[in-house]
Amino acid sequence: MKVVLSDLSQANFNSILEYTLGRWGERQVHKYNQLIQEGLNTIAENPKTPFCKKIIRRGKTLRYLRVEKHHIYYTIEDKFIFVNRILHGQMNPELHL
Repeated sequence: MKVVLSDLSQANFNSILEYTLGRWGERQVHKYNQLIQEGLNTIAENPKTPFCKKIIRRGKTLRYLRVEKHHIYYTIEDKFIFVNRILHGQMNPELHL
C-alpha cells in the first residue's frame, strides 16, 4: 500500500535527521534514515503488523510503529496509509496528534 507523509510528519522526519547529524554525525544519520525508511516500508507492506500498537485519538483509530526511540503514527485509509506524525517516544502524543 502507498504511504503518504503529512507535512508535519515530513518536517518531523527532517528534524530527526538534522538533530541526529548534528549530535552523532553522518554515519549515524544514514543508519537512522535507513531504520525509519524500513519502518515506513513495514507499514506499507503490512499496516496491521503485529509490531504496531493501536490507539484511539479524538474518535479516530491510529496506529504507531516504534522505530528505535521514535514512533511513526499513521492511519489506514482506503487506498493509502497516511503518516500523521513521527514523534520521539518521550513526547506526549496527546499534545501532538
